[in-house]
Amino acid sequence: MPTFESTVRECRLRAGLSQAGLSQEGLSRLLGVSRQTVVNIERGESEPRVFLALAIAGVLGVVVGDLFRRTGTRRESGGGGEYEVISREGF
Repeated sequence: MPTFESTVRECRLRAGLSQAGLSQEGLSRLLGVSRQTVVNIERGESEPRVFLALAIAGVLGVVVGDLFRRTGTRRESGGGGEYEVISREGF
């Protein structure tokens, strides 16, 4: 059975905030999280859990794939390969 390890490679949160006319503080208040949480996600220093990523996308009126681009490694019984999930062009 294959296993996947992935990380967020690109976060387009800043562009989403700008397009929505929101600040980091405004988004954090709407989501009920600290401003530092939003800053850390924007900088790529932390990854949001699924429910938070969905909430961010909902507030900004986009889909999660428009905000976060992931890359990682797929491993299968001794073999491996690179994969990349490409986001839709959003902004």
